[in-house]
Amino acid sequence: MKAALITLTLLAATFGAMQAKAQTFEVNKINCQSEEEIADTTEDTIKFVPPVISEPVYTEPSPRCLSLKTETREDSTVYVTEQILEYDGEDFSLYMEYGLESFSAQITVENREYNAFTDVYLDTEGNENVARYHFKHDFINGTCRIENDRLIFTPNETEKYETRTFKIQFAPDSKKIECLTDEKNNVWTTGECYKAQIMMGI
Repeated sequence: MKAALITLTLLAATFGAMQAKAQTFEVNKINCQSEEEIADTTEDTIKFVPPVISEPVYTEPSPRCLSLKTETREDSTVYVTEQILEYDGEDFSLYMEYGLESFSAQITVENREYNAFTDVYLDTEGNENVARYHFKHDFINGTCRIENDRLIFTPNETEKYETRTFKIQFAPDSKKIECLTDEKNNVWTTGECYKAQIMMGI
């Protein structure tokens, strides 16, 4: 008799726990829904609203590069100088948005030369291609800041490299840099970042 009473007590407790768990599930299920969803919910269908992701005010591609390429010729030798300013687009966006003191940047200067007669060949379409460059390059690390619509690049090694100042042209209705004009009125335009040349060095 006593054993039967204990068994009934255990069954009642188990049933009560199952009911409480079911009620908890129902409450949680309702709490995940808006009023409109509760009105449309059937026993087998529950709607979920995806979270809203806020977009930043503006972003820059990362990395961001502006370059200037010049070419001169003396007799049969052609001299090519390419300068590339590279900065982190995300750092620039944070700088513009929160007024940080500066953002990191690098100027790569690559000087190439080749002989217009012996180092050039024609491809199958008749276009001239340089088969071999003699080149050397320099990497100048530093920081940039913007003052009065001018970008000022300060090298880390100020005793070795000079500070550069560029006039900025922003893209219409945005704070994205479209191009730069340097101290000699040369225009630096957006383009590809530096890629090492696998050719003969000087």
